[in-house]
Amino acid sequence: MEKVRKRASAALSVLLLACGVTSAQAQVIRRKDAPIQAPPASEPPVTRQELPDVQAPTPAGSQEGIIVAPGGAKDIAIQFFSNVQTQVERNESVSFSFETAEPTEFFIEVSKERPNRNTPVKVPPGQKLEAAFPPYTKLVAFTLPGASGVKTQHQVTLRPALRELLESDTTYHYVITAKAPDGTFWRYEGKFTTFTHLVKVVFERVKIVNDGDPDPPPPLPPDCGEIDLWFWANYGQPSAQFLMIKNLTRGAPVKACTDHVYDINRRLVIENAPNVLSLAVSGHDNDKDDYAGSDLFEPSEPAPVARPHDSGDGEQNVATGEFDLRLFGAGATMPFTLVSKPASGGSQGDLMFEVYGHITITYPEP
Repeated sequence: MEKVRKRASAALSVLLLACGVTSAQAQVIRRKDAPIQAPPASEPPVTRQELPDVQAPTPAGSQEGIIVAPGGAKDIAIQFFSNVQTQVERNESVSFSFETAEPTEFFIEVSKERPNRNTPVKVPPGQKLEAAFPPYTKLVAFTLPGASGVKTQHQVTLRPALRELLESDTTYHYVITAKAPDGTFWRYEGKFTTFTHLVKVVFERVKIVNDGDPDPPPPLPPDCGEIDLWFWANYGQPSAQFLMIKNLTRGAPVKACTDHVYDINRRLVIENAPNVLSLAVSGHDNDKDDYAGSDLFEPSEPAPVARPHDSGDGEQNVATGEFDLRLFGAGATMPFTLVSKPASGGSQGDLMFEVYGHITITYPEP
């Protein structure tokens, strides 16, 4: 019996050596000792690079998305932030509301640029909180860290930062950064789109303050001007609109006279208008003896006049104005008066005028 046992042990040793296992390792295996494991390393941050964006449709004007990944990271992220909503107001402020799984303080950053792809979704306690957006990104709106208070239900309204505007019909990205009681930072990314403006500008009347032509002594009739007008809305911008009036008059003769008012009733319609509307109305009085009609508008659309000027062959002037459309509600009618720049003769000429009209704003239905 002892011989059989020795032969079996020798056979097992040969088999283990053939498999590359030493006798010492075989003893460990037979004893079923648990392997020795290295102590766990500190928890690394979960980055956006590892987590594909998921965007869910929400009410008009906004889109929200939690940065998620398959499996546990997705579950953890969704469990911490919930009921995230944005509401874009027509005065271009943006309201945020959301809940967090634990009492937190938070801050929000908004930019037209996308957040940094390496921005962590979760930063464990004691680790550095990296910037949410790439270096030198301009923030158009933000809240200050620590100003929110510590709670689980959060609501805040953001308005553009100093000297910034939320442009109409534009998509903005935001990042919410929340700090949990244990010092962990959590982040949530989303985006929203501002409203589109449809703006109608109606030029109703023009008053000629000075037609630029000196009148002869009585009893001769006054010498009136041969005046062309051209109108720009948002000159130099993608939304720019142009119209012109050749030979301002009430009929024959083709003249425009000092202290006379002329009904023109011309309209410009601007789709996807920006928040600030700029208007410019330029005038030209032709002093050529052989004047037979305007040659200003062919073949191109002339730019607005920069200042009063007398070239010898004619006098020019301009009336301008800017309007912040955020200050007016949908459907509101805003009357305006554009007054040309003062002209005191000489190289400035004498042509001066005023333009009267109104602006209406239409927003899409929410």
